Amino acid sequence: MGGRLHFPTVVEGLTVCSVDNAAFEAHLQTMALLSGWKVRGWVRDQTQVPVWYGPERRWCRLTPDGRRVPVSKRRAVRMMHDVYGQEWDEWRLSA
Repeated sequence: MGGRLHFPTVVEGLTVCSVDNAAFEAHLQTMALLSGWKVRGWVRDQTQVPVWYGPERRWCRLTPDGRRVPVSKRRAVRMMHDVYGQEWDEWRLSA
């Protein structure tokens, strides 16, 4: 809605189907944020938000060129907290 002035980068290009996207915008928003499937618009460097890949059962951070670099759960938690701070703690408690 409203569009952007630039083409999305590989990191901004994570996609989900329209049904899941609608759920991420509604009742699954907290889970999507906790899993890195959705990133707040004000986050400048999206490579600092790790992504949970459920089928592979691992966390990864994305590089600007689109590579996935596995990170430990501990590192993923630290990265999320560095980006979102107390807001992330609140999401975690509510999930």
